[in-house]
Amino acid sequence: MSHTRCGKNPWIVLGIVLAATVVVGTASVPATANQSISVTASQDTTLYAYRPNNADNPFNSNGAGDFFSAGRTNKKDQIQRGLVQFDLSDIPADSRIISVSLRLRLVGYPQNDANPRRFWLIALTDAHLAQPWGEGASARYVIEEQHGSGAAATAGDATWYHTCYNPTTHGAPPSPFVSGGAGYWNQPGALGDGTYASPLPLDEGTTVDSNIYVEDGRNYYTWSTARMAAEVQAWANGSATNFGWLLLGDETVLGTNASSKREFASSEHADAAWRPTLTVEYAPVPEPAAWLLCLIGLATAGACRAARGRIG
Repeated sequence: MSHTRCGKNPWIVLGIVLAATVVVGTASVPATANQSISVTASQDTTLYAYRPNNADNPFNSNGAGDFFSAGRTNKKDQIQRGLVQFDLSDIPADSRIISVSLRLRLVGYPQNDANPRRFWLIALTDAHLAQPWGEGASARYVIEEQHGSGAAATAGDATWYHTCYNPTTHGAPPSPFVSGGAGYWNQPGALGDGTYASPLPLDEGTTVDSNIYVEDGRNYYTWSTARMAAEVQAWANGSATNFGWLLLGDETVLGTNASSKREFASSEHADAAWRPTLTVEYAPVPEPAAWLLCLIGLATAGACRAARGRIG
C-alpha cells in the first residue's frame, strides 16, 4: 500500500505556509488605531416665534445669515430654536463611534442679561418631521441692528411651521400650520408650542455665559455626551436618519429684561474657525484581508489533518 505523507502533498504544504503567514502577519500588524474627523456644519438656521403668536414671525428664518440662535427673550416675548446638521459620509461604514464633541462659538448675547444659561441638543427624528429640513437665502447678520428676529423666509427655508418653506404651496403669512402636511413639522417649532426648561437631564446640557472662559478664552462652548455618541452611531450606520440636532435654550425665563437667548456663529460665518464643528472619534472596522487569509490557512490545515487521519 502506498502512503501519501502530509509534508509532500502540495495542498497541505500550501496550507501550512498560509497558516504560518497569518501567524507572522497578525503578530506584526498592530490593531487598527482609532481615527478622528472634524467636520463643519452642512447647514444651520433658526426657528422664530412670538408669544402671543405674531402673524409674520413663524415664517421667519435665517438660513444664509452668519449666526443661528436659541433661547427666549421676554422683552419681545420671543422664542428661538436653532437647527444644525453635519455630513457624516466620510466616516467609514460600520465604524464604532467612541466619542462626539460639538463646538459652537458665541457671537451674540443680550446686554441686559449675562446670567449663565443652559442649552440642550435634541436629535431630530421621524417623530418631529417627515421630510428633511433646509436652509434658504433668508439672511440677517450680527453686525446689523434689529437682526434678532430673523428675515422673511425664502424658498427652502426651515421656519417655526415648515421644514422646507415653499411660497407656492404654503402661501404667505398668516397661512395656518398644517400638522403632517408636506413641508411642515409634525408640531410647530419641531417640539410644539410649549415652553421648555430642561427636557433632558441637566448633565446633558452645556451652560453658556457671555463672560465665562470655557475653552481658550474666545467664547467657545462644547457639548459632548454619551447620548450624542449613540445618536451619531445610529446616523453613521444608517439605523436612523440624520436630521441633525435642535439647539434648545431655557424657554421659561421670566422678567421684563430676562433673556436666555444666545447667538452662535453659523456655517456661513466669515471666520471659518468660528463655524460649528463636530469632532467624531471612531474605531474603523479592521481590514478583511488578514482574516480571510487566516480562514483559508485554518481550513487547509484542517484538510491536511483529515487526510492524515484517513491515510493512517
